[in-house]
Amino acid sequence: MTTQAGNVFIVHDYQSTSNDHWYPWLSRQVKQLGIQAKRIMLANPLEPKMQDWQQSLEVQIPKLDAETILVAHGLSCLSVLKFVEQYYQNHHRAIRGVILVAGFDQPLVGWSELNDLVRSVKLDFNTLTRSFKHSVMFISSNDPDVPAVMSLQLAHHLKAQIFEIREAGHFEKTDGYADFPQLLEVIQRLYGLNGLQSAANL
Repeated sequence: MTTQAGNVFIVHDYQSTSNDHWYPWLSRQVKQLGIQAKRIMLANPLEPKMQDWQQSLEVQIPKLDAETILVAHGLSCLSVLKFVEQYYQNHHRAIRGVILVAGFDQPLVGWSELNDLVRSVKLDFNTLTRSFKHSVMFISSNDPDVPAVMSLQLAHHLKAQIFEIREAGHFEKTDGYADFPQLLEVIQRLYGLNGLQSAANL
C-alpha cells in the first residue's frame, strides 16, 4: 500500500462515542487509502462542556498542517471550528479542509439543553475562511435534531460546498449510516486520489 501524505481526524457527535455510527468504518477506509486516520475521544459526550472538548482536541491533535482534514458531526462541528480558528490565529497555518456533517452554530429547539453551550461559542468567520483550503457540509433533508436550514446557514458563512442527502436522518447508525461512502469520496477528492482531480473545484 502506498503511503499518501495526509492526516484525517474524525470527531464524534454529542451523545456518541468514537466507536459509534460511521466513525470506525471511515477510519478503516481512510487507512486503506494509505492516509493516517485517528478517531478523537471527546470528554463527557453526554454532558459536554466546550472547554473540555477543546482540551480533548488540543491533547489528541497536537499539530495541524496543510495535509490535515478534520471531520466532525453535529455538535462537534462547533468545537472543531473553534479549534481550527484558534490554531490559525496562533500559528497562521491553514489546513487542507473541514468536512462537517449536520453542523450548526445556533441554539436548537431539539437540543435545548445545549443552548447555553452553543451561545457561549462565537465563531470568527473571517478568520475561519482563511484557516482551511476547503470546507464541505453534509445536510440531511429530514434531520430530527439539526434542521437543514441551520446547517445551510453555517455552510454559507463558511463558504462551504454543500451536499444535501435526502432522508438521511442525523447520519447515525439507526438512519442507515454505519458507513458513509459519500463522505469517503469527498476525502479522496480533497487529496486528489483515485483519478478524481476535482479537489480544485471543491
